[in-house]
Order: sequence, then structure tokens, then C-alpha cells
Amino acid sequence: MRFPRSGALGGLVVLAVGLRLAFWAGTGFTNEDSYITLRYAENLAAGKGFVYNPGEQVLGVTTPLYALLLAGFLYCGLPALALGKLLCIAADAWLIVVLWRWLSALGETRAAWIAAVFIAVNDHFLHWSVSGMESALVAALGVTAWRWLQEGREHRAGVALGVLFLLRWDSLLLAGLALGERLVTTRRVPVKPLLLLTLLALPWLIFALAYFGTPIPSTMHAKAVVYGWRFQGQLFPGLGKLMERFWGSPIYALLSVGALLGLWHTLREKSLASLRAPALWFALYWGAFLLSKNLLFLWYLLPPLPVYGLLAALGLARFTQRVSFKLPPISLAGGVVALAIGMGLFLQRSVYEAQQIETHLRIPLGHWLRERMAREETVMLEPIGYIGYFSQRRVLDVIGLVSPQVLPLWQKTDPAPMGSIASQFRPDWVVLRPGELQHILDAYRASWERDYALVKTFSYKPSATREAVVFHVFRRRSLPMSR
Repeated sequence: MRFPRSGALGGLVVLAVGLRLAFWAGTGFTNEDSYITLRYAENLAAGKGFVYNPGEQVLGVTTPLYALLLAGFLYCGLPALALGKLLCIAADAWLIVVLWRWLSALGETRAAWIAAVFIAVNDHFLHWSVSGMESALVAALGVTAWRWLQEGREHRAGVALGVLFLLRWDSLLLAGLALGERLVTTRRVPVKPLLLLTLLALPWLIFALAYFGTPIPSTMHAKAVVYGWRFQGQLFPGLGKLMERFWGSPIYALLSVGALLGLWHTLREKSLASLRAPALWFALYWGAFLLSKNLLFLWYLLPPLPVYGLLAALGLARFTQRVSFKLPPISLAGGVVALAIGMGLFLQRSVYEAQQIETHLRIPLGHWLRERMAREETVMLEPIGYIGYFSQRRVLDVIGLVSPQVLPLWQKTDPAPMGSIASQFRPDWVVLRPGELQHILDAYRASWERDYALVKTFSYKPSATREAVVFHVFRRRSLPMSR
């Protein structure tokens, strides 16, 4: 498979960027959790502090640098969320180039093109590059920092690792393995990148300790506690979803077989040694998430996915090494374009439908609460992204991401911790899904019906084949009835 280097890689990058812009325009997709980060950014830009709820200094954002970047955009009067998405699209474009160069430097030209196409048209990169989250930046910067270390560009790598830590603190696993690989290969301590990483991380660590009391986001402990309650007795509750993602479709099954073949070649051939430590990071990354019982959200796939793409490309390239593609370049290019368009259309339908739920249900619910709640009142709910952001009211987060005071009530012996949280903290308003409400009624019906009254039900049916999505809004009976 031969592509002319001049212009072909640039054309693939242009295709990838165009595909993402078209997908963004066609779906209007913005992920739920991005609005948590945006609310932190807006409060900071408005002088209310680096907080979700003004006056509550809780580190509930996992990406402080991205939040600060959005706050800077907002302070300058710029469209922060849109600019964040454009940065992530640019990160995907850069990642295509980095992976292509990595494999090309190893003499694996065919694999380089397969990996580049993988990133350009992959559904996960397409989906999350326009989500408003930082995942694409983390994926691109992680691979870049690792590659720079291997090339001996220690100053650049140190800066990249420091920025990566500020984007996602759990990137320390990648940094540790990448620096460890550098130590083993050069037989000297990588002082420069370590020092630069430390110098960039230290100001944030000092600030976080002083302001929040800890540099570790509350989300880590919150998810461990809540998902520990939900998945009692299950050792690896996310394993099924992980297997579904990597083996649940013919395309991904083929890619996963290719990744296993690529791993086999990597372990056997000395020329591919630079892929061994990244492969180990991929395995440890997923092992950590599975052991922690954190639910497998789709954006968790992105940071290590380039390594999977490298290995899959290598395996598929070696398997087809004896096959000679005699199609002219224009035909190969047409096939890549057709694949990109097909992937975009396939994904757009499901994402557009999901986004309609946000547009026609959660956003109106948030506006409704904003109109009826007094500023000093509190609403208890689980989906604090869209509803919390558009309500602009104080939130009691039952998961504990921004309200860690609720976590002691997630006792494994309690059949309905949300009912216990409402009883202890007495929020003025409560938003519940039908299943959440049923748990409370089964365990605490008398006290719940004594304290709260149903005031409105929001429902939206995104399509004829899907069930309606429903939220019930309750109001504390002791509140004045004037609102």
C-alpha cells in the first residue's frame, strides 16, 4: 500500500478535521460532564472562585488546566466551549501526524498509514473531539510526550508531561512509565524532564492544597464509593462493557486481533522495542479502572486508544505484508473518504438522537428550576452537568463529585442512599429519575411523602423506538407556595 508522502498526510489531516466539523455541526453534541468544567470556569471568570457552588471549595473538576483555559476565554469574552472543541479537533489532527511519524521512523510505512487512518475516522475520536471535554488533548499530548522522550527531546517532553498532569492528574501513570523507560534505555535518571514536570506541577499542587485541602479531585473517591455500592459483589463490573467496546463489532474484533498480533511482534522484535512500554501502560490503565470499579464511561477509552491503534495497525500491516495493493492512489484515497463519511453518518444518527434529549429535556428542566428556585435554595440531583449548569442554582450532588459530604451516607447496607441524603441534608428541591424515586419509595416512603411533594414531571421521547426519558421534580413541603 503506497501513498505519496507529499500531500497525502496533509490530505488525511484535512479530511479528519472536516469530518469532525461536519459531525459537530450535524449533531450539536456537547457531553454532560463538560458543563461541570464549564461551570467551574464561569464562576472563576466571574470572580466567584474556582468552585462549582460559590462558597464551597471542592475540587470536583478533574482537568484544572482545561478549566482555567476556558475561564481565560470567558474572561476575554470569547466562546469558551466552542474554542475548547476546536482545540481538541486540532489535537486529533496533531495525533495523526505523531503516530504516522512514530511508525514511519520504525520502518513500518504500511502500519503508519493504517494508524493515521484509524485516528482520522475512528468513532471514539470523532465523538469525543467535539464533546467539550479535554480527552482528545490528553490523548494527543500523552503520545507526543512519550515520543519526545524516546527521541531524547527531554526539555519538550518535560514540559509536555507537566502540562499533561495539569490536564489530567491520572496521567502520572503514563509519566512514570515513560520516564522509567527513559531510565532503562539510557541508564541515567531523566533529570531534565523530571524537573520540568515538577516545576509545572508544583504551583498547582501548592494552590490546591491551600484552596481545596487536597490536589486529588473528589471524583476519584466519589466514584469509588458510589460504584462500590452499586456493584457490590462484582469483582470487575466494567469488564463486560470493555469487552463490548473492543470485541462487540466485526470492525473492532478485527482491530483487536490486529492489536494482539501487533503486540506479539512488538515483544519478539527488537526494532519495535519503543512500543513495549506504551503497551504496558495500556494494560495497567485498564487494570486500574477495572479494579477501582469505576463505571466504564466512553471517554475513558480515549487516552490509551492511540496505543491500541499503533498495535492494531502494526498487526494488520504485518498480516497483509505479502498482499500488494495495485489500486491507484486515487482509488485508495476514495476508499478512505468513503469510510470517513460512512463512519460519520453512522455515528451522527445515534449521537444526534441523544443530544435531542439534552436539548428538549435537561436544558428546559434547568431553565425551569432557575425561574422557580430562590438563589439561596438547593436542588439535589445526580445529573449535575446540563441541569446544574442551566439552573445556575446551588446543587447537592448525590454522587459526591462536588458534594463530598454525601459520601458517608452511601452505606452498603442502605437500600436507598439518596433517601438518606435527602433526609439528612434536607434540600429544597429534588430531581429524580423513575428508578431513583422507586428506590426511595421502597425504603423510605413515609418520610419521603411527608417531606416532599411532586410538582412537575418532565418527559421526552427521542424516537418511536425508544422509551421516554423522565425526570420527576419534587419540592420540600415546608417551602412557601408563592413560587
